[in-house]
Amino acid sequence: MTSVQQHLIRCAEDYEARAANPVVAWDCMGASAWGSACRRFASETAAMSDTEAVAWLTAKRDAVPAKAGDAVLPGWYLQMDWLAQMDRILDPVARERVGWIEVGSNGGLDGGRPGERPGYRRMLGVNRCVSYCGRERGEDDSAWLRRRADWLSRYHGGIWVARSFYGRYTSDGNHYTQIVGTVGSFASQTHLVERESDRRDAA
Repeated sequence: MTSVQQHLIRCAEDYEARAANPVVAWDCMGASAWGSACRRFASETAAMSDTEAVAWLTAKRDAVPAKAGDAVLPGWYLQMDWLAQMDRILDPVARERVGWIEVGSNGGLDGGRPGERPGYRRMLGVNRCVSYCGRERGEDDSAWLRRRADWLSRYHGGIWVARSFYGRYTSDGNHYTQIVGTVGSFASQTHLVERESDRRDAA
């Protein structure tokens, strides 16, 4: 199992890769700084157990910097970016039974036609997606199932998985009419559950 320090180094490498090959504006603005922050966090928690490191990161996340000088990124979206990135870093190692996972289509084009490749989004709240895993074009079933299981293994096995296109929001939060399982049940599957026929059967 990946330690918290190993996870932080992997996060740093992901941020650094985004900075080296930017796709969106944020990759240029913040990826390099967050890569450095993750390496600093790994160094500062090096002597801690995983439990202690998670507690340290949680306290770090909750202590939103009061001024730009204390943050990884200065600027007008200081608090929003701090919480979003710290949630993204902390969630896979905290393994809290919070939020949900949506399964839908990642769209795109396959041979010039709309694609139906499945995609999973880790949600901590409305508009709070912290991670994504989608099937690649041309990826065979067994490779996709292995990669999906590896991604799901980061999260608490009791978290609900719901079909995004059957979701309905209520005044007291999120209520999904089509819950299709849990992280644990999906991670253990050896067959696909995202085909168009499955959607029609479930409707």
